[in-house]
Amino acid sequence: MSCLYLPNLINFLNNDIIDKINEKEIQYNQQQKSNEIINKLLESNKYTLNPNLKIQEDTNKYQITALLPNFNKDEVNIEVKNGRLVISAYREEPNNNTNDNQDESITIKKYKKTIDISNKNLDIQSIKASYNNNTLNIIIQKLNDSLSLKIQIES
Repeated sequence: MSCLYLPNLINFLNNDIIDKINEKEIQYNQQQKSNEIINKLLESNKYTLNPNLKIQEDTNKYQITALLPNFNKDEVNIEVKNGRLVISAYREEPNNNTNDNQDESITIKKYKKTIDISNKNLDIQSIKASYNNNTLNIIIQKLNDSLSLKIQIES
């Protein structure tokens, strides 16, 4: 009697293996499609993970340039907190709905970038900033490295 069940068992196992292979192929195809969508978003100009930020160093200063499109000067904030330079911008815009039945909603635009400046020899009091044509420019002077101090050894 067991010989009669053997072909059915083999057929069942083969079908089970084929089903698992098909499941794995479907998962792989879905992952490939997701990766393609992400790559297209990253390559397009419509989607930006981080607005342009450029940091340049020369012998006596750092210059930081950030592109902040669609923000006004009064919506941009620069702070130094705990050894970090924090650049942020915040804007709320009401959505103009023509249909009176819809609730009024707003669009919020935010930007925040934190730059660690704790290990730099910088004159924090010298920070100067300007904002023109959606471009924020920050200049931070370096402290003079030539300052020396003679330490007296006590006996």
